[in-house]
Amino acid sequence: MKTHFLFIILLFIFLSCKKNEPTPANSGTPAPTAPGGSKAGSVTDNNGNVYEIGYKQVSGNNQDPWVTKKDKTGKLIWSNFYSDKGADDRGHLIILDNEGNLWATFSTVGGDNNFSSKNAETGAFSGVYRGSYGNGGGPKASIIAKIDPNTGKIKKGTFLVAVLPSTGKVNSLSINSISVSNDKVILDCTSAATPPKTGKSYAAHPDATDDKRVNGYFHMLIEFKKDLSEIVTSNILNY
Repeated sequence: MKTHFLFIILLFIFLSCKKNEPTPANSGTPAPTAPGGSKAGSVTDNNGNVYEIGYKQVSGNNQDPWVTKKDKTGKLIWSNFYSDKGADDRGHLIILDNEGNLWATFSTVGGDNNFSSKNAETGAFSGVYRGSYGNGGGPKASIIAKIDPNTGKIKKGTFLVAVLPSTGKVNSLSINSISVSNDKVILDCTSAATPPKTGKSYAAHPDATDDKRVNGYFHMLIEFKKDLSEIVTSNILNY
């Protein structure tokens, strides 16, 4: 009888402990999946978290750009694609500013505007210098994006393009480097067609004559306001 009573007490204690066990924080949330493909760059924050950027080759003419975050042990925290519409879209550069904000550059070939909706916060491409690819549908345009390091979502982004004067259509512009000061986003760029001058929307640079080309391209120093609303510096370099 005593043994039976002791068994009931122990069973009650066991069931009470099971009931009070904490539920794992990520219960019911699928773990992020590594994107695969080609890594183009990475940056590490002060806590040892590593952010990587690149793209996945989906088909012959289709690349999807991605950014990932891993903690200092290598565990994947989040993994985001930023376009999946069949265009040639790639991730290129990624940096952190002094305030811990994440900045990235992407390119798109084929007129893809999906960056403004896939893994972007509402309004991320509103109130900026250029909110979409524009008229063209083929040649390369670049995208600058400020990304939330906690979620991987684009907080603010803008397209940056050159334009072919004879057609008025978007033509090739590439970003070679990016840095961020207290109030500016600084870009080193090259363009095959006419690059932009300063302003809140595209207008042809008045000094972009063929004699200013270096190896067939315009080499540019372009500075944006940090909110990506306006180009405040646009200089053609002679090297």
